[in-house]
Amino acid sequence: MKERSCQDLKEFAEQYYWNHVARFHFITVMLPGFNRQMVFPEKFVKNSKEDLSENVILKGPSGNLWLVKLLKVQGDLLFKEGWKEFVEAHNVEEDLYTSRRKRARPRQIVQENTEQRSLYEVHLVSNRRPVTDEEKDRAFWHASELKPDNPFFRIVMRDTHVYKHHFMTIPVDFVAEHLPSDYQAADLRIANGKTTYHDVRLERQNASVGLSGQLWRNFVQANNLEEGDACVFELCSTDRILLFDVHIFRVVEEVTPLDKQSVRVREVAF
Repeated sequence: MKERSCQDLKEFAEQYYWNHVARFHFITVMLPGFNRQMVFPEKFVKNSKEDLSENVILKGPSGNLWLVKLLKVQGDLLFKEGWKEFVEAHNVEEDLYTSRRKRARPRQIVQENTEQRSLYEVHLVSNRRPVTDEEKDRAFWHASELKPDNPFFRIVMRDTHVYKHHFMTIPVDFVAEHLPSDYQAADLRIANGKTTYHDVRLERQNASVGLSGQLWRNFVQANNLEEGDACVFELCSTDRILLFDVHIFRVVEEVTPLDKQSVRVREVAF
């Protein structure tokens, strides 16, 4: 009887915690592979009463804020895009304990209690020499000369495609004619090469569809795409996966590696 009473008390305490405590948290150990993603404890996910937003803000020890995306995979909830940058910025190591707190949504917003914090995102910084309009025109002209047999579209890289925000819009007419609406990612293969970048996110923003996210940024950085470079995206397969061959026509043939930089993008109330 005593053993059962202790168990009942434990269950009551646990139920009270999840149902009545305004702020709760979990502690987790950084396991191998933690720098790529971090899986939430099952009990935390099960007892969370609110649908967690796709975008989550993490506050580091410095007080700076980092935007991280949540991803649901086969019932698991995990930190994905933006998590790696948070890990690198705070020198998180394997076997380190970390704590995450969840705050209940306030019933009233009191302006006097709000605090402004800086929100950071990762930008890529060009080290390329200054270029001329003539050099940019030449890159576009070479791209215009290529006419693959497969469906294709051409894009001249803008700063928001390659340096910041990292969202490259796909032409509307190409989306309507060639892209099935149920695909959420694409594989990008460097034309005449052996390297393929898998599961680059296809994001839908209002009426636009584009390549975005950390994997698109990784593709940009790995191939040193710069503003003004012209690319031809050739759709080679829609069988189970979307596969594009990417033909790159550079403004400057000499490649200068891009740098990665954490940039304060705006102030948010916290």
